[in-house]
Amino acid sequence: MAYDKYKTEFGNDRVGEVDLATIFAEADILSLHIPLTAETNAWVDAHFFAQFRKNITFLNLSRGEIVVLSDLIKMLDTGKVQAAALDVLENEKFATLTEIQKSLYETLFTYNNVILSPHIGGWSVESKENIERAIFAEVCNYLISRR
Repeated sequence: MAYDKYKTEFGNDRVGEVDLATIFAEADILSLHIPLTAETNAWVDAHFFAQFRKNITFLNLSRGEIVVLSDLIKMLDTGKVQAAALDVLENEKFATLTEIQKSLYETLFTYNNVILSPHIGGWSVESKENIERAIFAEVCNYLISRR
């Protein structure tokens, strides 16, 4: 199942296009792949999670600011979110964490049903190869320009 507020007719034989109400009613796993906008900032909060009929597994591969981390922690504590995988956090510069963020992160890091990755969820073998090619080209251009 997939939901997009702004696109339609993207479904196919493997992906069913549904509305958000169907996601809340039927989903076992929610994976976010959305941009951070004024509309999506803090969109996923306690009220959002409470709308799910089932306890869910939650994945955030979009932007950290979309999820209210204190509410996610509450949902993990209640079991409404039975597990989470987070590729992003609201502040990924640990030197600039607020005291509240430090406390929330310390709590989050204690859960054995939470997986954190270093903001590489969109990486693939192909994307890594493309990055390597681009770096190689830049180094070659730099070396050639120094001759």
